[in-house]
Formats: sequence, structure tokens, C-alpha cells
Amino acid sequence: MDMRIVQAGLSGRKLKGLRMAILNHSDDEETATKLAEFLKLVGVSTWRRSDMLAGQVIHLAAREELRKAHFVLVLCSRSSMQKTGEFQVTLKAALQLADEMPEGGIRIIPIRIEEVSLQSSLDHLWQVDIWDHDAWERLISSFEKELSRRRQAHDM
Repeated sequence: MDMRIVQAGLSGRKLKGLRMAILNHSDDEETATKLAEFLKLVGVSTWRRSDMLAGQVIHLAAREELRKAHFVLVLCSRSSMQKTGEFQVTLKAALQLADEMPEGGIRIIPIRIEEVSLQSSLDHLWQVDIWDHDAWERLISSFEKELSRRRQAHDM
């Protein structure tokens, strides 16, 4: 992930105060770390499973953090889409929470970090391909438009 491209895409955008959960397979930890570090630089609070404290009940802590997040960014790779384990458990929890949102709202955003087919639980969502020239613009635009939609719905 070229962080200069990420920085250009986020430059000047109003993201301060956003909370995002980043779901990634352990094989993709380096990419998730870079993304989390940069999002923190622009004022976004992030949570990843690697932020959990020793002794926390995994599924309870993950569910609470997913509930608090404005958005859930799912890093999609061959490892995350094809292997079983904790990533899949956390993804299922995120999908269950997303089902509680009004239809049409954006909560989960798949981000393909390599060429891979999305698993069936995600294939109904439009993904961002990290290597596309407009990936970050599309991602930030999704955040802004969804937050605006939520504010309007709340004001009604």
C-alpha cells in the first residue's frame, strides 16, 4: 500500500472523530498496521483485534468495538477469504451488526488488497480495490456521503 496515495486521498478531508474497525487476517497484519497508523494521523480512531487486551473475552470485546465503529473496513486477501479462524468469526459478527442498520446504509466496506474473489457473505457489497487510482477518493466519498445520510436521518 503506497501511503503517499492514501495521504493524498485523505488530505484536507474531515475525518476527525470517526471510529473505524479494521478486520484483517493475521497474514495481512502489515497492511492493516499501515492503514491504522495513517488513519490515526488524520484523526480517525481505529480498532483491530491486535488491540485487544490480554484476558479480554474475544467475541465480547470484538462485538463491542464493532458496535462502536462508524465503519468496518474488511481487508480482503486470499488468506482472509479462504482460511478459517478468528477473522471469519469477527466478520460474521460485523455482518450481524450491519443487518441492524436501515437498508441502504453503508457500514461494511470490503477493501481488496490483492486480486481475489470476495466470499459470498461480502459479494453483495461494492468493494474498493486498493490499487485503483481513485480507490481512496471512492472510500472517503463513501464515508462522507454515509455520514451525511445518517445525520439527515437522525434530524428527521
